[in-house]
Amino acid sequence: METVTVSEARANLPTLLNRVERGDQIQISRHGKPIAILIQPEEFPLPVYDVTAQMALIDQILHGPAQPIEPLQSGEGLPTARAEQIVDWIRQGRSDRP
Repeated sequence: METVTVSEARANLPTLLNRVERGDQIQISRHGKPIAILIQPEEFPLPVYDVTAQMALIDQILHGPAQPIEPLQSGEGLPTARAEQIVDWIRQGRSDRP
């Protein structure tokens, strides 16, 4: 893996991105200390989530398709029955994980 300084990366970013597109990995350093690595998205070790899908899932958890809840008034909490459903759903998800 080649290492370039921040200044070199700034000056040559299009070229570096073309190299990454071809499969190279480029480390960027500042004052001799590595601070970043340019890699292809497929090589990134963490999952990338679709925020829109996650928002829809959260809405479904909170409101449920069959049991919409009324908007809470100031000072009110989540109804106990709905809170228990959410907790059960979370527990079920945890038990399904490897």
